[in-house]
Amino acid sequence: MPITRHAMARFGLASLLAVLLLIGLWQAAGTATNAAPNAAQPSSQRAGQGALADPFRNSANAPRQTEWTNFFPTGWSKALPLTSGITVADPDGLEPASAAYRLTVDGATSWTDWTATHLTATPVSTTMVALQVDQLTLPDSQAQNRIQFHLRTLAGVTRTSESYVIAVDTMPPNPPFGLISAPDRWTNTNLFTETWTNPVDLSGIAGAYYRLNQRPNFPTDGVFVAAANTIANIQTPGPGQHTIYLWLVDGAGNVDHQKRNADVNAFRFDPTAPVVGVTTNGPLGQNGWYTDTVIAAFSPQDPLSGVAAWGWRLDGITAGNAPTVTVQGDLRHSLVVSATDVAGNVAQPSTTTVMLDGSRPVLTYTVAAPAPPAPSGWYATPLTVTLGLTDPLSGPDQLLWQLAGQ
Repeated sequence: MPITRHAMARFGLASLLAVLLLIGLWQAAGTATNAAPNAAQPSSQRAGQGALADPFRNSANAPRQTEWTNFFPTGWSKALPLTSGITVADPDGLEPASAAYRLTVDGATSWTDWTATHLTATPVSTTMVALQVDQLTLPDSQAQNRIQFHLRTLAGVTRTSESYVIAVDTMPPNPPFGLISAPDRWTNTNLFTETWTNPVDLSGIAGAYYRLNQRPNFPTDGVFVAAANTIANIQTPGPGQHTIYLWLVDGAGNVDHQKRNADVNAFRFDPTAPVVGVTTNGPLGQNGWYTDTVIAAFSPQDPLSGVAAWGWRLDGITAGNAPTVTVQGDLRHSLVVSATDVAGNVAQPSTTTVMLDGSRPVLTYTVAAPAPPAPSGWYATPLTVTLGLTDPLSGPDQLLWQLAGQ
């Protein structure tokens, strides 16, 4: 029977419909399979995209059960060899004899083989084991040194920890440099500040030791201050110039007093005001009085910071700072001196009195007699002579008399 063109068209349409039906049935079967997972499928794969990856899982079929806690050392280690350890717990129980560890010193690019050398596994309970590795020698590094542990459960599943960083810095810091004291001059206040620039150090600078006037004899032979690059409120033991010795402590606790620097005569403390000495020279009479011109000489002194300025004033009129001054004229002269030192101490004005009296005293007398003298000037009767002595400045001291011929 011949197949007409119309019949062929109907056959092709039927075939296309059949193919489409088969595709739809296949997709429906796949959707049903995803909606009802196989019970043997791992729970981690059934958890969906919100589930967190478990870094401790050794096998794709192993659920997260193991807890790794109390890792040490944390922070920086400065002494070699060092000890590291961790506590592991698993509800299935653990086989202490299966414990091992491995190391990397290049940030996990390469690892050593798993080993139990110097490893101690101490059962804490049937489900908990404390692991400790002794005699570890690692290079100085902040993040490249890592350690990882594993051991088997009683169910035969190997549990592996994450990798833990062991930061190592065994080198003490180099000396500080660029030391600057403040104030950097003489002062009358006993409070000082020292700043410096830190060298590069792997674990960073945590603080500094300092000592005044004497070199340290051992690493902690000084005052420790947890400071980045400044120590304030330093007090000296007394007046004078003081040298500060400074050495650093890093974040790992490394310190070496031999790696120090010194700021010589950094702190200069002078709490005492200057003194101006005054000496006078001239013809000296009695009772501290001079009888003629006097030369006053000055000697300003400050044994520590030195004299910054000084001067004198004579009788409240004449002033100057010449080393000598001439005092003239009958008078109780007032000579006032003052001074300031480099540290800022101001001497209280000091007054020296220069007493000068170059005039003779005045002698007076009176005669009292019962009768006047004869024309010759002689008295014929006993008489009384009254003497007087006056001096308007220094005052009379004593009056001596003597009768002629006696």
